[in-house]
Amino acid sequence: MASRDLCQLIDAFNSGELLRPAADTMNLVDLANAIAFLAGAGDLNLTSGARRLIDLIGPSTHLVFILADGFGMNFVEEMDNEAFIPTQLSMELQTVFPSTTSAALTTLATAKWPGTHAVLGWFLYLPVIDAVTTILRFTRTSDGTDLSKLGVNPNHAFPQQSWMAQIQRESLSLFPEVILPSIYSSYFTNGTRSEGYTGLKHAMDKIITRTKENDGPTLTYLYWPNIDSTCHELGTHHLTTTSTVTELDQELLRLSMRLPKDTKVVLTADHGLLDANETQTHWIEPGDELSSCLSKAPSGDAREVYFAPRDGQKSRFRDRFSSRFENRFILLTVEEATELALFGPEPLSFKSRERLGDIVAISLGADAIRYRHTHSKSNVMEKKYASHHSGLTPSEMRIPLIVL
Repeated sequence: MASRDLCQLIDAFNSGELLRPAADTMNLVDLANAIAFLAGAGDLNLTSGARRLIDLIGPSTHLVFILADGFGMNFVEEMDNEAFIPTQLSMELQTVFPSTTSAALTTLATAKWPGTHAVLGWFLYLPVIDAVTTILRFTRTSDGTDLSKLGVNPNHAFPQQSWMAQIQRESLSLFPEVILPSIYSSYFTNGTRSEGYTGLKHAMDKIITRTKENDGPTLTYLYWPNIDSTCHELGTHHLTTTSTVTELDQELLRLSMRLPKDTKVVLTADHGLLDANETQTHWIEPGDELSSCLSKAPSGDAREVYFAPRDGQKSRFRDRFSSRFENRFILLTVEEATELALFGPEPLSFKSRERLGDIVAISLGADAIRYRHTHSKSNVMEKKYASHHSGLTPSEMRIPLIVL
């Protein structure tokens, strides 16, 4: 018999309040496979969705792929009708679950679902050091120690290889100077060339110069994080957020007008965001009654949290959690989440399964859970966020696809 929480989640899927990840819906995995194919990589899963995107994008001498972090469909729908991006929208895609940067970017790097590539949250438990990590920063979350100093190598942290090294085009990846170089950017680019930029205009100028000066074929990847970071700090409807979206719109228009004719530009996002006020943000402290039931600290993200109750404590944990968060979150076993194919249509990889706990908490809306990994005020988890992602709401799961 299905659990009450499982039935509640399925009802939310049926009503459209939440979106169920589905391989037969055009999705980020399809796009990753399409971009990899057009760049010349092999050993890909070319589903019907991927083939449709390959046909949509088409052949080109220069292929430009732009990832605007956090730029969900809700932003496109709220833009002025005369803005450039809404007039160029090719279709809507669905991102992966969890709808968070670490999972989605690793999907783009590997063309695999999260349940296969094993990067299942911003905060990722690694059994090899028995600790929760902030995986893209490659640090132990509790104290900020570099994982390299703890004996963790990138191949262990990111077990699925990036397809970038396989491509047949001259490639260049552009990242903000503040995050380059990093362990993750090196993993993503897989030995191919990367450069830093100081602002979006600078990045677009690099793309323009590169496509004009090279006979091709080339692939240029641009990662731009500003919408995501602004939303986290100020919320999705703040004037600064609006101006950041406008900046993307204007720079994309300028790019389209100055590129050679044999260039294709593909722009998408890794996820959208949904605001959460203070009453919708819930803290779990290391010493409270929920933590006392656990064998290790929670991992995951704000709207999908993985818990590992100690032996004999599962029922106690469930009762206490449900009492505190009734009608805000549901609890599934990892097996139930897998049967629903939330992490992808394939069985969980061994690495994925060992990084999860036994129970997955999923937000039914805007509510978010934060956990203080230490009492240090400098800890990343201490920051107050106006907006979050990683859940299954349409605001988080729906992303645009623009092809120019």
